Amino acid sequence: MSLFTESHHILYNEALQKLNSYQQRSHEYQTLIYVLTGNDELVKKALPYLTDGGFSSDRCFKEQDFSRGTASLLKLAVHLYNANEDFTPLELVENLDSDSFQLAMNAVYLRKYGMK
Repeated sequence: MSLFTESHHILYNEALQKLNSYQQRSHEYQTLIYVLTGNDELVKKALPYLTDGGFSSDRCFKEQDFSRGTASLLKLAVHLYNANEDFTPLELVENLDSDSFQLAMNAVYLRKYGMK
């Protein structure tokens, strides 16, 4: 299973390198970064809220406007990261196009198994 396009993989690695070694190995952080770097809108609007101190999801949702599909992706990412967002799988089915849905399914896989 291929999880990345070339450009997604580059963005993922760049974001991962900004974190400490514990965070880099964490399935939670790997999953969050995977989603944040896999969608153009999230790269621009949400990735800046990720620091080595964590992800400021409350600030991100308060300060940024997202399309419905992108908001669903971000809610999934935050839910898989620290469960701070209520989320239902039906949101994925109803709100995501096929590329975003695949990104979401890959994120669930990464949260379970991590990046190997």
